[in-house]
Amino acid sequence: MYSHLCSCMKTNTFNSKSAFFLFNRTGLCCNQRYSSGQDHTHYEILELERNCSPKEIRSAFIRLSKQFHPDKNPSNPALHDKFVKLNEAYSILNDMDRRRNYDASLNLQTVRQNMFVHKTRARSSYSDSGERPENWKDYYDFAAQMKRNESIHVPKFLHKFETLSKATLVMLLIGVATGALGLQILAVQYSKTFPRNVVNSREMEISQNLMNARNDAKKYDLQENIDRFAKRYQESYPYRRPDS
Repeated sequence: MYSHLCSCMKTNTFNSKSAFFLFNRTGLCCNQRYSSGQDHTHYEILELERNCSPKEIRSAFIRLSKQFHPDKNPSNPALHDKFVKLNEAYSILNDMDRRRNYDASLNLQTVRQNMFVHKTRARSSYSDSGERPENWKDYYDFAAQMKRNESIHVPKFLHKFETLSKATLVMLLIGVATGALGLQILAVQYSKTFPRNVVNSREMEISQNLMNARNDAKKYDLQENIDRFAKRYQESYPYRRPDS
């Protein structure tokens, strides 16, 4: 998770005391160059604020990469260096996990400065009783923030989509659209066929009843047909009288 942080952050146990003295004695920190003024943060390289959105990051990178592209002046090595820094800044800030870790590394600068301010008081107040010196407060707050950052992560299945190429994503979208279109066509065809089958079945039933009525008219006389009709009516409507 901390692949792009400095070596002082790559500790398995993240022991607070050892890390504190490591910062305090050697000053080894991935943000040491920022405080010395020799370099700029990735946000400064892209001319952005730290609370910028992903859309602003992409827009700034496109604008500045066109402005400082080495092809504009091949004889100027400064353009090449600037372009390399732009690509590095964009590759980190455009990735959510790498940007979160980078922001955490920037916070180390403030923490380390506070440690140096209270360095003398920390050494005089520290004892073997295990009591935490007051000037460690910023460090412990930062360690707690790092643990919270570790609990906020992107689900693994979303990372799989990030590794897919644009062509693969386009093919997946085309497949989904084709499947949806096929289902819609089947639904339309079924909606046309279903009423037609019902009508045909009803027509066959009516034709059969008409044929039976004609056969009965030929087979029986008028009074017998009336009696048969009255009997069928009574069977169909048992609670009604024939003369009602």
